[in-house]
Amino acid sequence: MVHTYLIGGLGNQISQYAFGLNLSRQLDTQLMLDIGLLESNIVSKLNNITPRSFELDIFGISRPSASLMNSVTGIIKARVYNRSILLRDADIELLQGDLRSLNKYSEIYCLGYFHQHTFFTPIESIIREKLRFQKPLSDETKLLSEKIDKATNSVFLHVRRGDYISNSKAVQTYITLDESYYTKAIHTILEHKESPKFFVFSDDPSWVKSNYSHLISSGAMFVNHNSGLDSWQDMYLMSRCKHAITANSSFSWWGAWLIDYKSKLIVTPNKWFTNQSSEYIIPQEWICM
Repeated sequence: MVHTYLIGGLGNQISQYAFGLNLSRQLDTQLMLDIGLLESNIVSKLNNITPRSFELDIFGISRPSASLMNSVTGIIKARVYNRSILLRDADIELLQGDLRSLNKYSEIYCLGYFHQHTFFTPIESIIREKLRFQKPLSDETKLLSEKIDKATNSVFLHVRRGDYISNSKAVQTYITLDESYYTKAIHTILEHKESPKFFVFSDDPSWVKSNYSHLISSGAMFVNHNSGLDSWQDMYLMSRCKHAITANSSFSWWGAWLIDYKSKLIVTPNKWFTNQSSEYIIPQEWICM
């Protein structure tokens, strides 16, 4: 059995679920999700990370029971018994090999982010089928979705702030994208797509409107009606666009990946982290800058 520990926000949870689904199918075994670490305030405080909750229910994925004790027991078991293994995304050489070689283990515990585009490619059609938004949309989201659908070349632009600015650990981990990135990305869209319509998303929409509105055409729409438990609706709206300018964020990465438009143009940062490569994150057909 494959046990996947969920950690982080919606984008990270999707990556962990998709990786676990791919691994479980390659090994012809079951996938079990674990949210004991995800919903533990103790773990959040000890690791100086933003507290999160289970969000995959927006795709109709059932919420697992939460037990920190069970989560810790699984990790200990993986370190003690030969028939179990604790798999980390830092084990990059192992993960780039044939995942079927892991079938010698009866229990595989996956603890990490596992956000590597090649992990999702083998079962892309299955993942897309699983990641269909099933929660009811707000009336405002429905209206905006209609506007996106009517636009000739709809483009979402995502600015990630939040704990990238406020959390000391996140500040040390992630690059802070500046105005130059968005300026270049917007110019790239303008060069390749006729009459683009920009839809701007952010976890700090008032800041973005105050600081970046001069970069974007006057017809741009700043989306600010989704927050808290409704933030997932931003990802839904992103996925309805034809093209994208992502942040160094798994949230907008998945918003872009889920776009079902054959001629989509995706612009993304070539560097996500302060001290490690992000090359493995980016699909070949996306434009890095």
